[in-house]
Amino acid sequence: AVIDDEGVMTVLYTGNVFVNGHDEQSGLRQVQCLATSTDGFHFDKVGEVIPRPGDVDHSRDPKVFRVGDTWYLVIGVAAQSGRGQVHLYRSDDLRHWTSEGVLFEDPNPDVFMLECPDFFPLDGRWVLAYSPMGLRPDGYANRNSHNSGYVVGSWQPGEEFVPATEYRPLD
Repeated sequence: AVIDDEGVMTVLYTGNVFVNGHDEQSGLRQVQCLATSTDGFHFDKVGEVIPRPGDVDHSRDPKVFRVGDTWYLVIGVAAQSGRGQVHLYRSDDLRHWTSEGVLFEDPNPDVFMLECPDFFPLDGRWVLAYSPMGLRPDGYANRNSHNSGYVVGSWQPGEEFVPATEYRPLD
């Protein structure tokens, strides 16, 4: 949730669209939706503002942030290639979004989804936090099947995110 330029609470969230019925076996597709509220209790649903990227079925957990006058949004994606990715979008008004493409793809071939991404500046660097699904235990590391961690790197609007670290666990 963010406050837009008119002072209205604007919430972006993942919506589920069932293509052939109402269960996951019927063709679940995830899209990003928007709702607004002037009081924080009553919400008006605007509906879908970002369709699913390409043939991707699982894209979720939007995180919105602003750089200057431009809004950005990251979502976690399970790409058709079987790799976990974070996709980046930009907008001037929170309602009309343009894809900036893949911000990050996890280098581990076992990771098939990156959930709950967060992307923020810290001390002159950018931190990409996420929960990789599919990490296999490696000795003591990754024994928790629901890991979360981060990579640190550099990024400027219109440019690629360049990681400077490997994945580091948070828990």
